[in-house]
Amino acid sequence: MNTEFPYGLFAMRHCKTEYNLLKKISGQANTQLADHQIDSAVLDECQIPLRNFMIISSPLDRCIQTVGQLLVQYHDTAPAVHIDLRIIERGMGEWEGRFKKTVLSEFPACNWNGNISPQYIPPGGELFEDFTHRIEDFIQDIKARSAYGPILICAHNQSLKLLTYMLDNETEFASFWSSCSFQNGKVVRLK
Repeated sequence: MNTEFPYGLFAMRHCKTEYNLLKKISGQANTQLADHQIDSAVLDECQIPLRNFMIISSPLDRCIQTVGQLLVQYHDTAPAVHIDLRIIERGMGEWEGRFKKTVLSEFPACNWNGNISPQYIPPGGELFEDFTHRIEDFIQDIKARSAYGPILICAHNQSLKLLTYMLDNETEFASFWSSCSFQNGKVVRLK
């Protein structure tokens, strides 16, 4: 049994959005869901009713709608869904809504294996250091709450990647960041 999260820590990236399909940079833009498919097999395996989970969501509509779809899928109700600003996606500033391919072409210094380097600061965007502090603070809170039951977090790819890395940072950062990606709408067990 995991002593930090004795009842389990689960994560789910929001369902696919219009921007995901078009390969546009979302950041903190409030894009709409393009599908509502959720793969929650891991929840079935753990056999804990969804109503027993503390569900924490990013405040962006795409996450709130995904959690709503999960509740519909399980014909279940949950305690109040906790909205937490700290797990909102990293602010990508002027790049939000732009095609990723175009940004990588215009700003070759930010290209890191076909993705935007986490260390590169988008114009008007959020420093990676500030993003890291938000996630560190969030982790301290969920560790404190973990003694009361299982936790399910619905957030964004970069937020979940950073959360995962900070919980288990045995891998070198660059290698981890390049290889880790959360599939839209899929619940995974982190702990």
